[in-house]
Amino acid sequence: NSELVLGRYSKYPADINPASPSRAWAILTHNGMADLRPTRAPPIHIGRRLLASTRFPAAPSPRVSSPDGVSSPGASSAPGVPSADVSSPGPVSRCVNCFQRGKDIVLPFQPSTTDVPSCAEIRRVSVFSPENKGRKWPRRDILFFYAGRIHPSLEHARFLTYYDGMRSKHVRAEILPHANLPGFVIVNSYNKSVRRVDAHAHMLRSRFCWVPPGQRYGDARRHIMSVFTGCIPVLSIPDNNNTLDELLPWSAFSLLVPPDQLPRLPHILASVTPAAEARLRAGLGCAWHRLWFSSIYGACLGEDPATDAFDGLLRVLGARAAAWRGAGNSAGAAAGGAAAGGAP
Repeated sequence: NSELVLGRYSKYPADINPASPSRAWAILTHNGMADLRPTRAPPIHIGRRLLASTRFPAAPSPRVSSPDGVSSPGASSAPGVPSADVSSPGPVSRCVNCFQRGKDIVLPFQPSTTDVPSCAEIRRVSVFSPENKGRKWPRRDILFFYAGRIHPSLEHARFLTYYDGMRSKHVRAEILPHANLPGFVIVNSYNKSVRRVDAHAHMLRSRFCWVPPGQRYGDARRHIMSVFTGCIPVLSIPDNNNTLDELLPWSAFSLLVPPDQLPRLPHILASVTPAAEARLRAGLGCAWHRLWFSSIYGACLGEDPATDAFDGLLRVLGARAAAWRGAGNSAGAAAGGAAAGGAP
């Protein structure tokens, strides 16, 4: 990331430059923030041409389906990602994560990493664990839960494209005004005097669990355990693309609350009817196995490894390949028809 920020890749051609929106290769990543933004930095040149910002045509739109009946629109359902117009000068842009929808893919995490525990811990706390069949779970008496570090500003992450000076908004800090509302449990571990809590125990008691970006806008990870504990994720990540979202319909089992809507969060949560909340929570049961690499690290909850995250990745790639073949065949047929129509 530091190399992308400093522009050290600018000596490479645009098709292989990781920071170039017209690069010709895909990134498998944990971070789906499409953070290409204008910058006040000096222009970045590729050879003798200026890297500028314009629009890039969306990729073909595959529809990915899976044996469990889950399907969702493909890559072009979101606006096209910015691209490089090297023919004329324009506003200079840069990125840190550089995600490009329709090209890059967000994957789940391996076990025993930050905010993603071991398989043994997941078996212990997951509402989907066969070991917990018949277990009496605590009542979900917490409306909204979050525990983690909340820096007061983005001064600790000036390298971000989202940093626009000392008054830059920080997504995590946007939640603090709700800290004392009824039903909200927000534990800011940045404050050393705050008592730590058992996050998984609180997730099991919570109806909605917040998923912000990492403290320096790194990888968002809390959605993994939120899903496994049956707590509906509330995702608030700038310019985000979710894990395997060409396969998983995240709107069917989570709330997508953009950062600029966080002041309205209490109203948004209050507007979720009991029936809608029940549907969202039921949707978690159809999604969790796609968030674990069972075929690589082993099945945790007795799931079929053939329906894991790796299979999900293959399905996304297969759907893209089919869409590109279809687009190529359609273009060829159209060209052939035009030629036939013009023949004597």
